[in-house]
Amino acid sequence: MQTHRQSRLEVSIDFGLSLLVNLGVQVLFYGRLATPGRSSAFAALVLGLALPRRYGMRRGFNKLLPSGGRQPRWHSWLEVGTDTMGGIIVAFLLQRLFYGSAATWGKAGGLTVCLYAITMVRRYILRRIFEAWSTRQERLLLTSTPLPHPPAPEQAAERPRDPSLQGARDGEGGGVEHSPV
Repeated sequence: MQTHRQSRLEVSIDFGLSLLVNLGVQVLFYGRLATPGRSSAFAALVLGLALPRRYGMRRGFNKLLPSGGRQPRWHSWLEVGTDTMGGIIVAFLLQRLFYGSAATWGKAGGLTVCLYAITMVRRYILRRIFEAWSTRQERLLLTSTPLPHPPAPEQAAERPRDPSLQGARDGEGGGVEHSPV
């Protein structure tokens, strides 16, 4: 199961990639109408709404898994598809708001389909990468054995000593002979 930290990281990486793709595709479809101000505002609003939607979707689908369970591939596709459908509706409506009559069914639909085709593939790849990371961490936790700790000072004092050095330590002159010079 993915941790909250991993979910936030996955969604953040997805957000950064989404911003770059969104700006590029707007310029491709709307040309001069995609001014820096308009396209940035559109991208900020679309992605600003996507971030909490995406995180909520990720955590919601994570709750469907049994405790400690892995998300199967079909579940990843279902999660990505459900989230993408919600995003398509929002993107289409916002294009009409930002680009007005220039956002025809063809242009708005083309931009949205292009963005979300890229999005589905990108998110599926990210989902599988993070699922593999989560699985690897779980395996490490299950198979790792704790490192041995050095003995406590009181245990070190109780260790058996080398008998040949015992007398020398106790001042009896055992072990190594000393001759007066």
